[in-house]
Amino acid sequence: MGIDNITSFLKNNNTLKYLDISFNFLDDKALEILCEGLKTNTCLRVLNLLGNNFGDLGLNYLANVLQHKCDSKINTALMMIKIGDISCTEPVFERFIIEGVMS
Repeated sequence: MGIDNITSFLKNNNTLKYLDISFNFLDDKALEILCEGLKTNTCLRVLNLLGNNFGDLGLNYLANVLQHKCDSKINTALMMIKIGDISCTEPVFERFIIEGVMS
């Protein structure tokens, strides 16, 4: 299943709670595409991105999606994001998870 299929699935799915796409060689562009699906998804609780190949640009895409959800008060169930040695949990959405990663 390609990243476009996962993105489409995320846009239309209302039951998936855990998505593990660790060690899939996702780069910045792939994370940008994935973030399109995350924008409207309201049920995903855990997203595991451990061991992928994205950098600061990809993290910015992710940060923008989460910030948009907070600013728009879009219901988000997302409570944990795993990136490398960092696991970001719920209070992170108040300021921003990636503060430890992106200063």
